Amino acid sequence: MSSTAVTSRFVLKGEDVTLDVQKPDIQEETIFEWKFKREDNVVRLVKDEVFVFTNYRGRVEFSSEDYSLLLKSLTEADSGVYTAVLFGDKDMKVAEYEVTVQEPVSPVHLTVKPVSSSSDSCNVTVTCSSQDSSISSTLTCDGGDCFLEGGERSEVTASATAFRVHVFDGSVICNHSNQVSWRQDRIEIDARCWPDTFSQASCFLSFRFFFFGFFFFAKVAKGLYEGQVLNNGSNRTVICQFLYCDEMSCSPACCVPGPQSPSGVSVYLVRTVVLSVGLIIMVSVVIGVNLLDRLKKKE
Repeated sequence: MSSTAVTSRFVLKGEDVTLDVQKPDIQEETIFEWKFKREDNVVRLVKDEVFVFTNYRGRVEFSSEDYSLLLKSLTEADSGVYTAVLFGDKDMKVAEYEVTVQEPVSPVHLTVKPVSSSSDSCNVTVTCSSQDSSISSTLTCDGGDCFLEGGERSEVTASATAFRVHVFDGSVICNHSNQVSWRQDRIEIDARCWPDTFSQASCFLSFRFFFFGFFFFAKVAKGLYEGQVLNNGSNRTVICQFLYCDEMSCSPACCVPGPQSPSGVSVYLVRTVVLSVGLIIMVSVVIGVNLLDRLKKKE
């Protein structure tokens, strides 16, 4: 029997595939067949009559026009070699396909674990994992430049799926794929070397705002107290920078009469208290948000 090149076809489980042939010249005494694994008969054509064998009825369709074979709703059991054979004075292979049916790859998850860090660089371990396999690599960030040690990392698993970890467009990317499907996960690379750095910086700034607000509030309270003492019982007050005083206690160049509310409380006093309370609330909210963010990342 003459040989022919084997063509590989990869098919997603549950999908269909068509196996084509170059239509042979059929003589009256010749027989055309599609066979599976060189032993199982799938379809036979004899004198324009098509016969589909029992095990394949409802699972295949044969074209009398071009002799192609349609395999439907494939499972892993349908993987193997399909051969189109012409039997006559000389047997001849018309076509041969190696069909591989694959399931879609499982979801993939990318995780990052800090290893070491300094003021200008850091190292983290990047792990790309699926249900039954994983690979790891070290990611180094030096300033604004991040790279995988040893370059791109690839690995083929026992189930013929492939993992690939690489850096692209500001992100570290994990691909899990086979010949018919792929899944991906990615994490953006922080230029300051991973999310905790940003959280620490934000928390530091929040505490600075808090202490500044506390200092400001203390200064205002001190000024209000001194202004009250200098007033000596007078209902008319003026504001000089941060101090309330009467006209005799401050220089006229820096003093402005302080308006009074109907109850006798200074409008400046009310305004200052409201602003101070608002500042404290704002700083408290910022600190709370940062603390919650850090707790989530630890989990």
